[in-house]
Amino acid sequence: LLRNGTDAELGAAVAATHRRGLAVESIFLELFAPAARLLGELWVADRCDFSTVTICLGRLQRLLREWSPAFGTEVEHPANGRRILLAQHSDEQHSFGLSMVAEFFRRAGWEVLGGVGGAVPDPSAQVSREWFDAVGFSIGSETRIDWLRDRIAKVRAVARNKSVVVLVGGPMFVLKPDWAASVGADASGHDGGKAPHLAEELLTARLRTR
Repeated sequence: LLRNGTDAELGAAVAATHRRGLAVESIFLELFAPAARLLGELWVADRCDFSTVTICLGRLQRLLREWSPAFGTEVEHPANGRRILLAQHSDEQHSFGLSMVAEFFRRAGWEVLGGVGGAVPDPSAQVSREWFDAVGFSIGSETRIDWLRDRIAKVRAVARNKSVVVLVGGPMFVLKPDWAASVGADASGHDGGKAPHLAEELLTARLRTR
């Protein structure tokens, strides 16, 4: 449906799945996220051209926006005062994964800067002016590793919060989670739904060691 169906058919299929009892969280994690990963795999395998991938991810992005209000109301979470800044390279073509992570953090009560179309390419200036509990980076290619390592080092050097948690995500970190430490991050993850819990665990651990 993503490649050949109409927007109406695609929307109706998702709505029907929800009516059958699948929670919005499961729609995000079990439908949208695997579809985005499959598109990336097809592109890498040269079984899908870039324009098709871009169009399909755009349709997924629209669905994510459409279902975000329902996602936020499924479970009520009081605001916890946490703040996260999301960042990616200015030339990054696709941000669907980061957008989904943003939705999970908002649902968990975090204030999120960046995310759907708003991720910043260089967060160091912002973290030097404002307090953030965490910064999340997403990269889609190994060619961004040096950029990522440089940005993380800058964030740690200038952040108002000297205990800021840095998370990284993207296809490479799924395959090679040990790369997170090599670029200066605290952790990586491939499940956006667990990212807020991971960040909370890291923040709690740092409070205990003070």
